[in-house]
Formats: sequence, C-alpha cells, structure tokens
Amino acid sequence: GGAGGFHEGIRRCYESGVDWVWLMDDDGIPAEDQLAELLGKSVRNDLLMAGPIVIDKNHEQTLSFRQGDMDGLENSVDALKEYAVNGIIYDCLFPFNGTLISTEVIAKIGNIKKEMFIWGDEKEYVLRAQSNNIRMGTVTTALHRHPARIANRAEVLFGLLGKISVRTDPKAHIYYRNLGYQHRKYFTVKKKLKILTKYTLYFLINSRLNIKGLIEFYRYYFDGATDRFLLPPKRKQS
Repeated sequence: GGAGGFHEGIRRCYESGVDWVWLMDDDGIPAEDQLAELLGKSVRNDLLMAGPIVIDKNHEQTLSFRQGDMDGLENSVDALKEYAVNGIIYDCLFPFNGTLISTEVIAKIGNIKKEMFIWGDEKEYVLRAQSNNIRMGTVTTALHRHPARIANRAEVLFGLLGKISVRTDPKAHIYYRNLGYQHRKYFTVKKKLKILTKYTLYFLINSRLNIKGLIEFYRYYFDGATDRFLLPPKRKQS
C-alpha cells in the first residue's frame, strides 16, 4: 500500500541523515523548478512542511485535488491562490504530491502510520503535524501535475447536511477504518457525532436501508477509532 511505501522511504531517508524528504506518488509529475521553489520558500518562511499546487495534468488551470472544506470554492488555480499570503497558503497541503518535509518533523512526530495501507495515511500525517504546531503551507509558485481525482461524494438529506465521501469498492473498509482513526485522534466530539449521523443517514436513505453496509461501516469505523488495524475477513468468491 501507499502508506507502507512512504513509511519505508521516509525511514531510509531519515536514517541516511538528510535534512529534507520529498514525497510523491508515481503518477505525479513535478515541474522542473518545483523542488527549488519549495525549498527556497520553506527556508525563507520557516516552513517545515511545504507542498505545491496540484493541477490536473490535462488542464493546467484546474485543481487535481481539493481541500475537503473547500466545496464552495471554484475549482481553479486562480481561485485557490486568493487564499495566499505572500505566495503561501498557510495550513493547506495536498499530500503527498510533491510534499517536502523537514526531517525535524519526523524527529518530532514520527513516521507515517503504515497500518493505514491507503486512503488516509497522508491526511492523518498532516493532522498529526498540525496538532503538534508544525508550520506548513502550499507554495503557489510550485506546481505538480497529477491525474484528476474523481471524488465520490454524496449529498446527505438533499444537501441539508452537506456531503460525505463514500466508497463502494471491495476496499471500502480501509477508508472507513482510517476515517475512524483520524476522527478519534483529531476531531471534536461534536464533529464526530455529526459525521456519524451523516453516514448513518446515507446508508439508511441514500442507499435505501442498506443495513449491511451500515453495520460494516460502523464495524470498521470503530476498529479505526480503537486503533485495531486488523486484516478484513476473507470474502466468499461468487
């Protein structure tokens, strides 16, 4: 999984004594000057974690990824740049797509949680860094091309309660388990209850009384919330 790969890469880099680690997936393409821009802006602005703007590789003015709290934001590079202060959007990252991390961060908060496998390990690391007051930001002069993410987001109660991310493939349990872990560690009780309500309504209303799906969601969500990262049961072959 991606989490295991990043964990091993970070471990090797950290043990080699380097000052910075530069992380990205194998389907992303950094601009030629991306590393120079990230490193230069990080040093000048005391950033310990810095990332580029991640753009759709086929449409350079369109974002490939969007922040979860930016649903109302126009999906464009120019709209995102409006949040910048002197070329940096503080406390905003799109990990791990060309993300530059100082080894000071690794020394302070540790490595990636490799048990998460995929879908959430990068978000958890950013949340962990933020909870430890790590200074971070997106450098608007650094660009990273990546295939556009096709987000599967569903409205709850016709949009009255906002949207949630849903998974329908055989690995959905991994996403929900990782969600539970993040929520327990970094979210307030009020926010956790709101999210659980939204998912419950999704399975009961959007999925038309999908009790099996709801039970599986709670099972894996609470596995993550209690830090139980076990392998899923074997599925019967149809």
